[in-house]
Amino acid sequence: MSPDRAHKAAIQLNPRYAALFEQVLEVINVMPPAAAMASVYVRTDNSVGVFKAPADTGLGSLISPTADISDEDQEDLNIPIDSKVVNAIGTFIGRGLLV
Repeated sequence: MSPDRAHKAAIQLNPRYAALFEQVLEVINVMPPAAAMASVYVRTDNSVGVFKAPADTGLGSLISPTADISDEDQEDLNIPIDSKVVNAIGTFIGRGLLV
């Protein structure tokens, strides 16, 4: 059942459930980045092997990140500080959501 149909059904059952339903949808629709990355690592390890880094790997079932990161922001994240860089999850035109 689609979220819209489920929402309408919840309102018909009891209008008080509508606000609760919207809160539940908000929680369900936001996946923590660690969970998304864990799924990417598992998929990459199983399909290619543990030697392949998950860079440029798609996150097919996700719609968009909760915060957009510009190219300038990503450049700042790629400057090594204590030998550590951050690989951000971002939306790329024509390619979708990638690590």
